[in-house]
Amino acid sequence: MINTAEFAYFNRQLAGLLKSGIPLEKGIQELSEKSEGELQRLFSEMEQELKKGVAFEDIVKKREKELPSLYTDLCSIGVKSGNLSEVLETFASFAIREKGYREKLKLVRIYPVIVLVFSLITGIIITVVMPGSVSELLSGGDVAYSFSIKNIISDAVFIFINCCIAVLIIMLLAGFRMPFINREILIWKFPPAKYVKISVLSSMFNYLSSNGVPLSQIPGIVKNSINDSIIGAFLTDVDEDLKKGKGFTEALHDNAPSVIPATWLWIIQMSRESGALEKSFEYLENYYREKADVHIKLWIGAALPVLTAAAGIFIFVNICFMIHRFLPLFAEVVKTTL
Repeated sequence: MINTAEFAYFNRQLAGLLKSGIPLEKGIQELSEKSEGELQRLFSEMEQELKKGVAFEDIVKKREKELPSLYTDLCSIGVKSGNLSEVLETFASFAIREKGYREKLKLVRIYPVIVLVFSLITGIIITVVMPGSVSELLSGGDVAYSFSIKNIISDAVFIFINCCIAVLIIMLLAGFRMPFINREILIWKFPPAKYVKISVLSSMFNYLSSNGVPLSQIPGIVKNSINDSIIGAFLTDVDEDLKKGKGFTEALHDNAPSVIPATWLWIIQMSRESGALEKSFEYLENYYREKADVHIKLWIGAALPVLTAAAGIFIFVNICFMIHRFLPLFAEVVKTTL
């Protein structure tokens, strides 16, 4: 599988080589020599096909299943416009920026997992390891489990709480990939993820329009490149309306799902009327990127005290369970000693 971030980095290098006047075949040969693994194989195959006279556009289309769909579309645009170096730079900038978004969202998801894992391990140590060791020390040998109603209830509650935390940890690690959870709706309800998606959408519109792609073709290209069924369905409807002759902003407005901010639609409509649509895409990209950054910081800042308090409460409850188990034995030992 091609690493998109590394692939973007090498395409940025290729764009620089093309701008400096180095032929495409020679540029890909240099990338093949510098790269490793799957990327080396890919660039080596491209180099061999270029030597045979195969057009670069056809080489990329042949590998559309292993390359990002946006890359194949942009390369086609770049070859036709004679501006391949700018298009490769565009792809690299977009891919690297999108990777940065994903890393930030991953941090937001992993942070609670770390706290929950710490709480779970601490709770198990307090309620399982410590009571057995102390009981054995006091009794001088193995301690048989007392099947009293109180012990059964307290242990059942302990097991239930720890299982709930374990399930929550698994869900966070799995990205809420559960059959009974509509993951995409849940993600769109989470402000940092929502604003990241809107920023990425604006970014794609910005890069395509700035490279001379007609507005009527942009939704059709973006829908194949963005990994989101809600946005994909939205852009599919927009693309169909544009083919029927409907205006760009009208098609966006008529098909926009509830997750698309009204502000986003309004700015595009106003800028279209004023003739500054390309600038509006760039503004929206930066605006929602900054908004996502703010919400990520707020989320992490708010999660710290909340998760710390939750961990403290969980540990306190487990200590209470330990005391509940330990006190009767301690009382028995004291009674025997006296």
